[in-house]
Amino acid sequence: MIKLALENKKFIIVIPIEVKTRELNSRLLLSLEILKRLNCEIIIGSQRDMGNYFSNMKNCLYLDKSISIKKTEFIKKIKKKNTYFSLDEEGSYYWFEDLTFKSRFSKNLMKFTDKILLWGKNDEIFLRKKKIFNKKKFYILGNPKFDLIKKKYSLFYDKDKSYLIKKYGKFVLCVSSFVTNCDNIKDSIVRKEFIKKNYLSTKIQKKKYEKFVNDKRIYENYLHFVERCKQIALKHPNKTVIFRPHPFQDIKLVKKRFGKMPNNFKIIFKNELSPWIMACDYYIHAGCSSVLEAAVLKKKIINFTKMNFLKRHFIFKKITTPNLSHINKGFLRMKINSNKINIKDISKIITNLTDCVNYDEIVKVIKIYKRHNSEFYKENIFKRYSRRSLSLIKNYGERKYFTKRYKDTKLKEIKLSDIKTKVSNFDLIDKKKNNFQIHQFDYNLFKISRSN
Repeated sequence: MIKLALENKKFIIVIPIEVKTRELNSRLLLSLEILKRLNCEIIIGSQRDMGNYFSNMKNCLYLDKSISIKKTEFIKKIKKKNTYFSLDEEGSYYWFEDLTFKSRFSKNLMKFTDKILLWGKNDEIFLRKKKIFNKKKFYILGNPKFDLIKKKYSLFYDKDKSYLIKKYGKFVLCVSSFVTNCDNIKDSIVRKEFIKKNYLSTKIQKKKYEKFVNDKRIYENYLHFVERCKQIALKHPNKTVIFRPHPFQDIKLVKKRFGKMPNNFKIIFKNELSPWIMACDYYIHAGCSSVLEAAVLKKKIINFTKMNFLKRHFIFKKITTPNLSHINKGFLRMKINSNKINIKDISKIITNLTDCVNYDEIVKVIKIYKRHNSEFYKENIFKRYSRRSLSLIKNYGERKYFTKRYKDTKLKEIKLSDIKTKVSNFDLIDKKKNNFQIHQFDYNLFKISRSN
């Protein structure tokens, strides 16, 4: 049995990670900035590997990567002895499709949350229209990942950015945001059933979801996107074109989808997305939220969306959307009008596009909920298995399939050496040693504190 922070009775903040390449750096930055200002300890790592600890959490603050109706029972359980915060990593609520929004929120769920951290002012406006906004529960923070692309933190990705430029030159980056109904029939069927059973609470929601995932426009948009990325590579042999799959896409199946391609075309999913955006010359997408980073970094942006039927595509209306016939040998030399995007307008969606996250303010909010004598330790394994034996048997095939896909695509291993290197890089940015103590106490799980 592992017990943490009991001897010195420090406050524990628990920060789970779902997708390593998407969340680790920004959540680590948030963790360190909190530690600079608050006498506490941070538990950070894989949300899946934290599962053995949830039953024995007490007086902690749990900062989730997203709120969801499927988590209602889990949040209720956490909330009995702890504080629950959520900072959504998948985008602003403002541009969520209606079905996605409904899978996130319910009036019942709001009862068991303490704070939901919003990306920007437009989230507040949107939630007020939905009659769900509560000024005591919602707090506009932005997202620390947008701090990492600011000049102050440029050193953090400088090495990776320089390496990519040296290796690929002025390359074209094609970022996929497609998951459902794309490359893998099994993935599509199993995923649909899994989501229907575990994410959606009513028959109406399930019917709407079925209609959504079976919408031929999603698949047609994907084929449209793939074909145009192909043509970019074929028509511009002297330009390296890199296709980055979505974290949940199977890279082998993506390669099969593209078939035989010239040497200047590469399919790569490696490391964080931000340095790839920083290093690229052109950013090509079909509705990916990371376009906001590309816009801030003043990249040449091309939208290859065939049909703008999703609400979030409003943000891309000023961006060129060429047809296949427009892609010729001179296509990449055409004047791209994406730099006309008004950053002030986008900053209504992401509050820290123009400014950095005010970490002093977030710590003030945390202090309101600060508890003493925090506990975080493993539950008895025999008790756990006896209690969950039935739930383990239920949907076993789906769980087994998604467990493998999760490990293969979303997280993989978080190494202690990687955490230490990242923390050292943040120290270099601060131009001082902050004396953070880092301890790995379980697989993919770490405790970070600051020595007094």
